[in-house]
Amino acid sequence: MNLEAVQRYLSRNESLRTIGEDIGVAHRILLTWVKQHGYNGSDAFVKQYTNYTEQLK
Repeated sequence: MNLEAVQRYLSRNESLRTIGEDIGVAHRILLTWVKQHGYNGSDAFVKQYTNYTEQLK
């Protein structure tokens, strides 16, 4: 969802407010996502943690 929203904004067809209203997220959060994408590319939206099983913990 995050990457799709950023790509919609970067295509210059829609504003942050329009996209935010469509997906139910504040436009300021979308702006943060756009900045993260600018710094890290698509890797900005890859989860950086792992869920461990109860046995491993």
